[in-house]
Amino acid sequence: MIVPVHRAADLANIRRNLEAQTWPDIEAILIPNGDLAGSSTTQEALGDLPYVRILSAQAGTIGSYLNHGLDAATGTWIMRFDSDDTYLPDYIVNTLCLLSASGADLTYKPAMFMHMQALDLVLLQSEADAFLPRIGGSGATQAFRRDALEGLRYDERMVRSEDAQFARALVRAGGKIITAPPFDFVVTRHADKSRHTWHLGDFNLYGHRSFVGGGSVIPALGMPIFQPQAEP
Repeated sequence: MIVPVHRAADLANIRRNLEAQTWPDIEAILIPNGDLAGSSTTQEALGDLPYVRILSAQAGTIGSYLNHGLDAATGTWIMRFDSDDTYLPDYIVNTLCLLSASGADLTYKPAMFMHMQALDLVLLQSEADAFLPRIGGSGATQAFRRDALEGLRYDERMVRSEDAQFARALVRAGGKIITAPPFDFVVTRHADKSRHTWHLGDFNLYGHRSFVGGGSVIPALGMPIFQPQAEP
């Protein structure tokens, strides 16, 4: 997985997400930027994990950091991990099972659970259907086959929505997308809104959403291991 990070406060969360995963063979490429660029902070926090690689990068956009990670990645599958969200233990397992069983080249989640930290409430931000061949979803959940890349890059000129551009480019190149269900992943809506690159107010996020419960429900939002059914 590729993990750009620019806040020291997120390093402990990255460690929790990585150590929780049940998939046995991972490669985590961290790309410190912003205040973390050029410092030893990331190495001190995560350098003891044997599957972590920490890369230096020139200051740039999220697209440039992701491309830097793509160039360094060695695995068959590539995933994005956001530094401040929650990836439950079977996130990688279920994502890879979905890609493998469907034959799709890329997946991501159009519907997401969100933890509103200021209120300690969890809501389902959207009720978009899963298992559809559509573009649109959270870039933090984008995962794809390495062999689907073939010249594809994130647009380094974009400051946001680079994930949608990447998905559209993949479809134009003949790739197949499948949407994933919302489970195993929770977006964190920080009490300190300045930590986000998106700036919708809480009121805008509440409209027509489904409330799930308090923050204590988050561990229960994991999905059982995905078991594709054989054709009759």
